[in-house]
Amino acid sequence: MAQSEDPPFIGDWHREKRLGSGGFGFVTLWKNHKTNEMCHILLDKSEMTDKNCERWCNEVSLMMNKVRNENIVRTVRVQPETFLQELIKHSTNKLPILCMEYCEGGDLRRVLNRVSSCSGLKELEVREILRSLRNAISYLHNLRITHRDIKPENIVLKQMGDRMVYKLTDLGYAKALDKQSLNASLVGTVEYIAPDLIYCDRYNCSVDYWSMGIIAFEIICGIRPFSPHSIVAKWMMLVQQKKSNHIASLKITGRIYHSELFPENHISSVLKTYLEKWLTLALEWNPKQRGHPSNGQPVQVLKIFSMLDSILSKKILTMFCLYDFRFLSIEIDETTDLETLCSAITSQTGI
Repeated sequence: MAQSEDPPFIGDWHREKRLGSGGFGFVTLWKNHKTNEMCHILLDKSEMTDKNCERWCNEVSLMMNKVRNENIVRTVRVQPETFLQELIKHSTNKLPILCMEYCEGGDLRRVLNRVSSCSGLKELEVREILRSLRNAISYLHNLRITHRDIKPENIVLKQMGDRMVYKLTDLGYAKALDKQSLNASLVGTVEYIAPDLIYCDRYNCSVDYWSMGIIAFEIICGIRPFSPHSIVAKWMMLVQQKKSNHIASLKITGRIYHSELFPENHISSVLKTYLEKWLTLALEWNPKQRGHPSNGQPVQVLKIFSMLDSILSKKILTMFCLYDFRFLSIEIDETTDLETLCSAITSQTGI
């Protein structure tokens, strides 16, 4: 049975436009023409399996009862209740409706598709997106929830005052993990999901570290790190054969594997060096080692979040040198004086 078309209006609420699809439902923008309130309404799709109905209810339950974080799209209460009661009549499975805050900035994919983003985003944007992802993912993991489908399409933008806030959405694939059971269903989007979601029977929340690493590389360089657009079999083979220090596989100047970010980017050399080290943690093939240091420390020491916090807290001074027409970047802190700064400039330029 096909889903009936949403009515053009219900009371003061008017359907503005259909925005697309979430994990299991259609996302539609509604506006109250009396109060000017706007929200996203997620209605279930037609012909959903029992398993997908269960996942739908899981997302609604998570969003309504558990999840409260600045970097995760929040639910909103829509009045009057008769609006939702009328709207649910137009869904096929009569499942609960999810009402979410309106994020007017679109998604991260739209940002990455801009011509100006072909070599990655500016450093301030990169920092803010990584900070937001870290905040959202660590929050979910503290609730023992793994997202499993983190991708640019599931990161939306909302203007809050004078800053843009990045928010994770679409928890339809999210699964609460306990010590006895790990969900073994294949979910997510292939270009961003961890290899262990494909080849392993069991996995844990480290699959989200991989997705975060893929997105981090893409927002820095404007391209995914591991042979983008390749078929899954080739992609799996290339990723499986990489070493722990490799953060990309793309045939450039005769080399396939790379331990550095591609030179076409807009971030400072200091930040680039730090993030290359961090990416080796996020993009580790071995799920037991992923997110942990490989320098002899116990594998139980999780560093994926604390290392990123340390990197993002660093103050970096960037300047343009007219002598050789290039940007210089120098890490500074409260102890950096003029003599130290001049010495650092001399060591990089010879001036």
